[in-house]
Amino acid sequence: HSNSRVSNFFIRILFLILFLSPVIIYRIWRNIKLENSKRYTIGITVGKYTTVVSGDYVDYVYTVNGIDYQNSSDYLHDKYGTKATGGRYYVKYDVTHPQRSDLLQNKPVPDSIKEAPPNGWDKIPGE
Repeated sequence: HSNSRVSNFFIRILFLILFLSPVIIYRIWRNIKLENSKRYTIGITVGKYTTVVSGDYVDYVYTVNGIDYQNSSDYLHDKYGTKATGGRYYVKYDVTHPQRSDLLQNKPVPDSIKEAPPNGWDKIPGE
C-alpha cells in the first residue's frame, strides 16, 4: 500500500514537471528574444480580467509604426498600483515581432510625454 502511494506521488511529480517544462522554456526563450531586440513605446491599459488558473491580467494596447497591437500582462496592482483602464505605461516590444511585448507597470509614462515616435525609443526617455 505504501509503495502505491510513493509511485502515485512520483507519477504526479513527473506529470507536473513534464507539463510545466514547456511553459518555463517558452517564457525564458521569449524573454531572451525580447531583450535582444527591444524598443519602447507607450501602452494604455484597457481592462482587467481574471482566470481561475493564472489569476488577474490587464489588457493593454500600443502602436508601433502605425499598427495597433493588444496584449495582456499579469495585473500587478498590489505591487505598483497599476490602473486597469486608462493607465499609461512604457511597453518593451520586440522590433522583429512587435506583438511580443511586456507592459512595464513599474514605469508609468509622465504626462509631459504625449506620444511615442512611430518606431518607439531605443531606451526609456530620461533613463
